[in-house]
Amino acid sequence: MVNRKIYTHLDFDGLISAFLMQQLRDDITDVVFTTPQQVKLGRQPITKHDIVLDLPEPSTNYFLWYDHHPHNRCKQNKISGCYDPLAPSCARVMFEKHKALLKKWEGLVITADKIDTANFTQEELLNPDSAGMISKALLTKNIVRDNKLKKELLTLLKTKSLEEISKHPSII
Repeated sequence: MVNRKIYTHLDFDGLISAFLMQQLRDDITDVVFTTPQQVKLGRQPITKHDIVLDLPEPSTNYFLWYDHHPHNRCKQNKISGCYDPLAPSCARVMFEKHKALLKKWEGLVITADKIDTANFTQEELLNPDSAGMISKALLTKNIVRDNKLKKELLTLLKTKSLEEISKHPSII
């Protein structure tokens, strides 16, 4: 069996993108949360077996790449995955590409769109919903806690709603 990792951005869109990829593939062995800078500088050991989500296209070979950031335009001639600079989130790019398989998680994708574009109403800013609480928890500066928390959230997303997860002790 191939050792296939997901490298994804450490924000809410990266979390949801990793979750969606785990729903599409059963060969994922690990999820690594990182920053665009770490990928740009080649500080992540991305291999030809790995999947890169919501991050710049790596200069090394990779298995799949999905992104939506206009400044991360595809540099290699061959794209394995999908890139859409007009999409509001990487989760949206993945959802549109695999809609039939991911339809069940459309609500998560809508939430990722809203959070990644910061497209909030005044009411939402004054009263953050459960997804907003989760997003804030992901933005803590304690990287060790973040990675543990993010992996825990990936597991919880399989069986719990965002509202239920937002009440989890690690989020509050």
